Amino acid sequence: MWHVMAKRTKSYYKDKSCVCLTKFFKAIMEPPSKRLKSDDTADSSRGVSEQGARDVIKDDDRAKEGDTDSITNAAEIGKVNLKSTVEQKLNGNKQNSDGNKQNVESDKQNLDTNKHTLDNNAIGETMTEVCAEDEPGGIDEDDSLAAMPAIEIDVGITEYISTHEGFHGILKHRYSDFIVNEIDQDGSVVHLTDVSKPYFEEEHVKEPAIDTDNVISAEDTERIQTLVDNNDTTSIVSLRVPNDKETRTKIHHTIKRMWPDLSSSTIDENGVKVIKVTSKKHAGRSNFKEWPRNRGKYLWFVMYKENKDTMQAINTLGKVMRIKPGTFGYAGTKDKRAKTSQWISIFKGDANRFYGINARLQLMKLGNFRYCQEPLKLGDLNGNHFSIVLRNVTGTDKQIDEAMTSVKEVGFINYFGMQRFGTSSIPTHRIGRSLLLSNWKEAVELLLMPRSMQNVSHEGSVLTDLQKCWTETRDARKSLEVIGKRHFSGPEKFLLQGLTKESDNAYLDAFYNIPKNMRLIYIHSYQSYVWNSMVSRRIREYGFRPVVGDLVLKNRVAVNSEDEPCTTPAVIGPDEVNQYSIYDIVMPLPGYEVIFPQNNIESWYKEFLAEDSLEVQHFNHKVKTFALRGNYRNIIIRPKNVSWATCSYVDDKEQLILGDLERIMGQTLKDTTEDGRFKALKIELTLPSATYATMAIREILKSDTSAGHQTTLSKNKQAQSTN
Repeated sequence: MWHVMAKRTKSYYKDKSCVCLTKFFKAIMEPPSKRLKSDDTADSSRGVSEQGARDVIKDDDRAKEGDTDSITNAAEIGKVNLKSTVEQKLNGNKQNSDGNKQNVESDKQNLDTNKHTLDNNAIGETMTEVCAEDEPGGIDEDDSLAAMPAIEIDVGITEYISTHEGFHGILKHRYSDFIVNEIDQDGSVVHLTDVSKPYFEEEHVKEPAIDTDNVISAEDTERIQTLVDNNDTTSIVSLRVPNDKETRTKIHHTIKRMWPDLSSSTIDENGVKVIKVTSKKHAGRSNFKEWPRNRGKYLWFVMYKENKDTMQAINTLGKVMRIKPGTFGYAGTKDKRAKTSQWISIFKGDANRFYGINARLQLMKLGNFRYCQEPLKLGDLNGNHFSIVLRNVTGTDKQIDEAMTSVKEVGFINYFGMQRFGTSSIPTHRIGRSLLLSNWKEAVELLLMPRSMQNVSHEGSVLTDLQKCWTETRDARKSLEVIGKRHFSGPEKFLLQGLTKESDNAYLDAFYNIPKNMRLIYIHSYQSYVWNSMVSRRIREYGFRPVVGDLVLKNRVAVNSEDEPCTTPAVIGPDEVNQYSIYDIVMPLPGYEVIFPQNNIESWYKEFLAEDSLEVQHFNHKVKTFALRGNYRNIIIRPKNVSWATCSYVDDKEQLILGDLERIMGQTLKDTTEDGRFKALKIELTLPSATYATMAIREILKSDTSAGHQTTLSKNKQAQSTN
């Protein structure tokens, strides 16, 4: 097995998780260069008190925005002496700095503990894995920490905004502890509330009033029903019919009404009229010519899913309905290990056809069907509402209230979460770097390289077999044969399918075979890696205050996606510093159209990219699909609609919050007990799109959210439960 050795340097923002491969892999490609550069400021992160973080909020500025929470906070803390606050932060608050250092050291100790406690049954119960809630997993005992998935410092996540004392809690011990509901452009929270058979009046407007009773014999009805029950898409049922056109018309209408999945046509066989009945060639698509004029051209429905990411769910719909996944519209992707609800759109979709597949879907349900004139596009949302349970919480009520109040009033650093970088020992941003450098072969090998820590769920098992076969044979066809009839829709499958095609640039063409949204994950991950690292350094260098040369968006709305059309930000001048707060400051996601802060930060970006043999010009890639214009993202986010409560429970498997489907089915929660063995913290909050709830949880717990750390917490709790 190849081992991926990642240097865990003390220089948090310059650590690059360098890849060092075995001799066999070195024969295939040159590994990226090692980076061992240290940073004098790495181990002395500047702490900023919660009071100080509040102080940099300009109450007059917040009042203009109509932010009642901020106005209330400002009234409570009084007027701010900005000059003294800035001086305090520039000189460093020693007490808070020591506190933050202790937090970082605590995380390091926890990670060291992870190295020794992970064993063959300690699977990464990660933020994004697809596996059953109680499914065991494995890891090679000989693998070092370097062979494990990335931890937070590897992807630039090092700082905290608050100084409260952290406490123990387990995130996503069960995927049902994490519920996400999309917020649409009207500001409404999207819920699955109706799973009944859809009915639309306009469907009958164009249907002629024809009596269709008893026009098909019982024998022919049975033959047609058998065709449907067997899901036979190739056979044809022939019905001998009279020459009477009116009767034939009734038969056609009866077939259309009773079996909408079938098509019928009349032919002449040796002077005898016969109606041929067969499966529609394009299931799920209605007859465009008969589309009612007063109906919207796009079917919208709420897709509820459990323990699947959005692309996996879309691929499932496409497979069942025989529709290309790319024809579905959605506003954004949702968490994998969670219960989520979101809108989906499809051009001229038949609501009854989609309703009919509910019985065939696993851990998914479609409902709330309606027709609209416009499709859903990426970004067509106002955020997401989260309902989260943290289990086995050790904090006192006072500690919990302090932590939650801080997140509510001060916010958290808007890092890209660990989900962004994958769960294997080859983080997605490393593949993204290879793509930006046009190292197509290296990118392919990294994606197909066996992982030293792989979950043993169904998909994880298929992937392991596939990667092993590729390693041993370098034969794309043989590697695909390993999948067989097992369901697997990962990017590796698409990549191998592309490699089977002969071309002059096989490696690049193979990447083109991966669906676009899936393909872009890698380069967007690299952007996120750079952004995280630069924000961490900015906070260490300048604290939580605006400085001359910082960037702000005048309309105060930062687009959080990676490559939407950019709004040109303004540069803060010497006379404008006091007009803004840290909540106004944005940092660029690198791209060929962005401008950088007009201070030392610009040189930091260039130095950081140079260590990866990259320049800003590389983002203006000659391959259009990998060309990134860049964008801007707020440094600090304050969630809305924040609430919390604690409860006690006895059983680890006890359900503590309900998803949409449980509510529809009338399920209720058990009455909580005050003398339960364990304590849980229930959290509700609303976040803008592209903001990671896991980073809010990180700020609350002061705990690493990486796979290894969360795995150990889950395993320790399971051991505790059995004692």
